[in-house]
Amino acid sequence: MTVHAAADSTRRIWTGVGLDGADLEALQLNNTGESCFRRMSQQTSEQPDPPPMIGTAAGTPSTFAIGHLAQTTVALATLAVAAFQAARLEAAVAQVRVDQRHALVEFESERFNLVDGALPPSPWGPVGGLHRCKDGYVRIHDSFEHHGRGAAELLGAAFNREDMARCLLEWNKVDFEDAAVAAGLCCVALRSEEEWNAHPQSAAVPTFPISVDLVSASAEAASARLSSVPCHIVVRKPLAGVRVLEFSRVIAAPLAGKTLALHGADVLWVTAPHIESLPSLDRKFARGKRTIQLDLRQDADQARLRTLVAAADVVLQSYRPGALAAKGLSLEAVAALNPSVVYATLSAYGTKGPWATRRGFDSLVQTVSGMNAAEAEAEGLGNPARVAPCQALDHGAGYLLAFGIMAALRKRLDEPGVYRVETSLAQTMVLLKQLGRLPPGTLQEHDPTTPDQVREFMTRSATSLGDMEYIRHSGVIEGAANEWTEFPKPLGSDKAEWRSVA
Repeated sequence: MTVHAAADSTRRIWTGVGLDGADLEALQLNNTGESCFRRMSQQTSEQPDPPPMIGTAAGTPSTFAIGHLAQTTVALATLAVAAFQAARLEAAVAQVRVDQRHALVEFESERFNLVDGALPPSPWGPVGGLHRCKDGYVRIHDSFEHHGRGAAELLGAAFNREDMARCLLEWNKVDFEDAAVAAGLCCVALRSEEEWNAHPQSAAVPTFPISVDLVSASAEAASARLSSVPCHIVVRKPLAGVRVLEFSRVIAAPLAGKTLALHGADVLWVTAPHIESLPSLDRKFARGKRTIQLDLRQDADQARLRTLVAAADVVLQSYRPGALAAKGLSLEAVAALNPSVVYATLSAYGTKGPWATRRGFDSLVQTVSGMNAAEAEAEGLGNPARVAPCQALDHGAGYLLAFGIMAALRKRLDEPGVYRVETSLAQTMVLLKQLGRLPPGTLQEHDPTTPDQVREFMTRSATSLGDMEYIRHSGVIEGAANEWTEFPKPLGSDKAEWRSVA
């Protein structure tokens, strides 16, 4: 199958949400110093088609084009920031560069983050992963301990891998999947691509990776607060003055918030004191954000939240569909408080179909969609599954969500109102499959596993949690700062109020 170039995919998605195709000429892929989009626009009909722009030899051991997904999604998010900046400054779009190898390393960055010279503990629990059943396999997700313990309780097993594996041999895979979902757990059956394609949820997943829609127009112009930010600040921090209220967990949506924060947005990450945290991931994805804790079961915290919502530019959320609506934070409720808000949602399987309200994570979508089975088949060793070498769906979806938010903010400058942005891990999976498959030999690609192998992409910052070393962002806007100014700290360290722009 043909592997599509990152340039082609970037153009398709950029113009597909209604952004100006001329902005693409500011984008340089692989730091060639030349815009491949400018070459494409200058080509006449009499000239032969240029060779496909597949990019560098940046590789990872997968037959899926993860390097292309990385470069495409980072490029979309970064260029959208530059386009928003240009509109604010009434200037040309600044040059944007995205190197494919750097973007791919950033997709794998959880394994390279150091705190005081040490890697963080694994976010995986003791019982998760693939387990054999009567008629196949299931995957149990246990990063949150209560999910793993819930699976053991459902099986009537002790909370250990051996006893749970023994009990699962009495179950058919889809029966266990259904029972686990009914119990509020995160488990899926391993499916082939043929099985997934025949499933009703497969047909319900949009084939385009993101939607950006104007829900209701407003007579009010976009916030005067944004237009009052001095130009010299916008040059360095294109999103200065933008306010983002983030409700998220794990990787994908937190990555979107971290990306917006990098470019100057004031991101308030909202957690709750009674909800389980993931310290090893939180330390990475809290970068750039301020952290507040609100208990929405309390009237006083509900009132504080409504005040924040009314003055926000973006509400970003990735809880299970319907969960925040039950707390009074549906799109309709938020729009009633704020007639010019961008309401961005990331889900596991999309907002339509029989699985629309299901919990899900990257590894589960890989398992259920046939990705793991397809990789194992390409490997040819007789294994039932082979996992992707990184959380590609999480990272891809996170950058797509950031892109969609920026597209909505750019549109809002010309047409004020409430915007809805939606994407999902499943849509990112569809995009990755659309990019094409690589030969089985790519499963032998070199994949960096230690920080010393990627030092050229790393930087260091002193934080209240220790000395942190991490991967720099791979998307670069000419003239703009490319570093975070807030760093991870204990949850709830900040005040529940918006910051003024100096």
